[in-house]
Amino acid sequence: MLAQSKSARETPKIAIVVTSGCDGESTLRIKEALSAEGAVPCLVGITLGRASSINSPTLDIDVSMDAAASDTWDAMVIPNGEAAIEILLDSGKAHAFLKDQYRSRKPILLLGKAQSLLDVAGISPTLSNGAEDPRLLVYPGNDTSAAISAFIDKLAITRQSERAQV
Repeated sequence: MLAQSKSARETPKIAIVVTSGCDGESTLRIKEALSAEGAVPCLVGITLGRASSINSPTLDIDVSMDAAASDTWDAMVIPNGEAAIEILLDSGKAHAFLKDQYRSRKPILLLGKAQSLLDVAGISPTLSNGAEDPRLLVYPGNDTSAAISAFIDKLAITRQSERAQV
């Protein structure tokens, strides 16, 4: 359980990447579940401001990708939302943010259509030895509960050294 961490240094900071058109209900469930486990989830946007959601009130973005680079975070989540994913697919900042998280061997959870960002960022879901990357979780559906449970389990895994260079 993440809540057993004693210091701020041990408390994982999780970037939840959002933009307008995201699945706000799923985003809020993810944020709540991570907080309950003792993590510090923050809504990270391409820019600072607010993100309209497809199914919840507008979300306030905590920090922009420019203000808190990928090395600030211990892990990353990209919720579903077709319109949001289209915006992220067109954003060089989002591609770089994802690549940097991947290169740093940090856990990444991609929900729904967010998996399409892997191709654009040049990231393979498998390691160089052909095995699935254990720190890269892709959930094509909307089962947020199962996804976040698996993601929380992955936060404890040590960094994998077999990821390909991107």
